[in-house]
Amino acid sequence: MKRKSIIAIIVGIAVIIGCVFFVVTKQKSNTAKVEHAKGGNTGLIIKKKSKNSGVKVSHTTSNSSEGQYSTDEWMLMGYMAYAHDNYVQSRHIKNTSDLVTDVGEDLSDGSLKAENNGNNAYRLTNKFGSVDVTVENDDVKVTGDGSTYTSKSELKDTFGSYAGQIKKMTQTITKGDDNESQSSDSSKQSSSKTNNSPSQGKLNDTELIIAAYLNGFEASTTQGKINLAKEILAKDNVPAKQVPTDDFINGIYKNGNYYSIASNLSTSHYAAFNLNGNSDTITERYGGGGVLNTRHLSKPTIIKRWTPYKDDIDQITTAIENNKKRCTEIAKAIGRQ
Repeated sequence: MKRKSIIAIIVGIAVIIGCVFFVVTKQKSNTAKVEHAKGGNTGLIIKKKSKNSGVKVSHTTSNSSEGQYSTDEWMLMGYMAYAHDNYVQSRHIKNTSDLVTDVGEDLSDGSLKAENNGNNAYRLTNKFGSVDVTVENDDVKVTGDGSTYTSKSELKDTFGSYAGQIKKMTQTITKGDDNESQSSDSSKQSSSKTNNSPSQGKLNDTELIIAAYLNGFEASTTQGKINLAKEILAKDNVPAKQVPTDDFINGIYKNGNYYSIASNLSTSHYAAFNLNGNSDTITERYGGGGVLNTRHLSKPTIIKRWTPYKDDIDQITTAIENNKKRCTEIAKAIGRQ
């Protein structure tokens, strides 16, 4: 009996030692796994500083995006990243494309003003107030209610596919008082050119007429009006017998002080524009079939809204003028001559 008790005690001690060994081994294994997981965290790390924080958080990037975009473009990307939530709430935008379009519209119509106060310092103002935007080496800082930093790598990932639109938007940026002294002699020379002289950043008379014409298209945004015009012109660019004669944009025709653009092959429906010299008003006559309506457009508003889309206007102008050259050929092909 005594012998059995001794054996039971020995077995119990062995079981206890085995349990302790198992627990210690398990803990070491788990520690090794955690350490290995930490050591394996490699790749691109981007840390965005939270709003109202006073300390800038460092971040690591795989390569630098510096030099790929202009300072103006970085500024706009940084502002849009900052303003995203406001646009979601007030405009109910659904994606980045909507955000870029809406901000571009606000800049074009003047409800949002962007002013460059130095090489990399900007102020953006709307009816709700102002924020300051500073383009730094690796980040874009927006200062309003606190400061927000967004890394350039993150901005590139978000807005890179909209670079063309953003580049156009930079043309709405004005110079602040601190930058006025930097105006060059070339800008003074360009102001002395005639209106029909090509000048970067300005619309000549032909472009202004096309802009006024496009402004009447039924679309809610400037880009939407451009897209609609291009869709129609694309349908016009077909063999003569296939041209949609009732939806054929062609011009420009001159009649006195008016320059007109027709919306059909017979030119019976058209819009005509009088730029009125140095006046701030453009007079438009539109309609057809002997019935014409008249309205007055604000020349400064047209210029401000459409100047960022100068390249698109030039493309549309070329297409409209090419259609005018084809009118005789098309009329013959469909038996109208």
